[in-house]
Amino acid sequence: PLASRRALLVDIGGGSVEVMVGDSRELYFQRSLKLGVLRLLSQLKGDPPSQDDRAHLAEFCHRALERVAAPMQRIGFDFVAISAGTARAIYELCNPAAPLSRPPDGERSDRTERSDRGRIVRFADVYALEQRLCTLSNLDRARIPGLDARRVDSILPGVILERSLLEVFHADQYQLCEAALREGVIHDYAAKNRPGIQLVDEFPDLRRRSVVTLMRRTQVREPHANHVARLALDLFRGLRPLHGLPNADGELLEFAALLHDIGFYIAPSKHHKHGQYLIENVGLAGFTPDEIALLAQTVRYHRKSTPKDAHEAFAKLSDSLRRRIRIHAALLRVADGLDRTNRQLVRSIRCRILSRDVELVLTPAPAIAGDDPDVELELWSARRKADLLEEVFRRKVRLLVAPPGDQLPIEEEAAT
Repeated sequence: PLASRRALLVDIGGGSVEVMVGDSRELYFQRSLKLGVLRLLSQLKGDPPSQDDRAHLAEFCHRALERVAAPMQRIGFDFVAISAGTARAIYELCNPAAPLSRPPDGERSDRTERSDRGRIVRFADVYALEQRLCTLSNLDRARIPGLDARRVDSILPGVILERSLLEVFHADQYQLCEAALREGVIHDYAAKNRPGIQLVDEFPDLRRRSVVTLMRRTQVREPHANHVARLALDLFRGLRPLHGLPNADGELLEFAALLHDIGFYIAPSKHHKHGQYLIENVGLAGFTPDEIALLAQTVRYHRKSTPKDAHEAFAKLSDSLRRRIRIHAALLRVADGLDRTNRQLVRSIRCRILSRDVELVLTPAPAIAGDDPDVELELWSARRKADLLEEVFRRKVRLLVAPPGDQLPIEEEAAT
């Protein structure tokens, strides 16, 4: 950990080298240099390369590093840390008796983290390694124990680069940093996008996640929205013999119920129309155009006017889609009415389909402190909003409250 110390941080890649000066609070200087080991490799000819080629490469590295050395030295730093695979390979070649080992799946163990400060590579060891490698052919380097076959070609330019860097910055050693720029980018992304990442874990399904994201962005009252969705699904399942819609429509009805109040984010007045606009324009992921239309129109008609052919957006849809919208909106209107007080007083609904009537038997929430919940306001609101349900199914809607002896135990009803 940097703590209060300031570091010269170097990340050696294949195409570029990133040099930075910073501490745990701030990054003071950063430059990207075209000194990646694969780029440098192209300047070494022969196998092994000649002394002149090595000298020219070292001079090239010195000149590039000197252009950024002055401002970095003015800022100052307490130590040098180098990261990425090349630095790791050089450490292991300089310390063959203490090879690094990675925990399973690339995770860092506590033991690994505590030993970071001990991973020191001295300039003298880098210089000696360069003298050793420069006389070896690629075939000979491939026989070096512990050297990754993928770094046989690039290890020599990497060593020359590290030696040049330590010389330019007058450093006698550097500390190997296990976390490279790639891990830093991932950490930075995770820190900036933590809510979204947590949402992916919580809701792996793309469609549901996009619905929940919109709910939270518009500050929906989630207890009310979730409860209305549960009641709407009770109605959808209980009235299946009348509507005959597939299970996939049940999920779409649930999504519409979760989103029915998002228009409040714009204004309470006409919030059903504001909700329709948001659904049509925010770009909900994973839905077809017809599904977006179904969600938007269901939210549009969850209150006030019922669907009419005089409404242009509704009239232009196909006959089958208009039928589904009418059914979804009819169910949502009643479900929303049954949580008029936003207190979740109606726990569940059982449906009885008769020849001329539909009876909705309501199970109130459990008594609180010995007092039965008063659902009169819910009954009044649901009766007012049952007009579309009666029209769609051509049956009179009757709302009944289950007597205490007729209510299923909590555990039994939750399992059905």
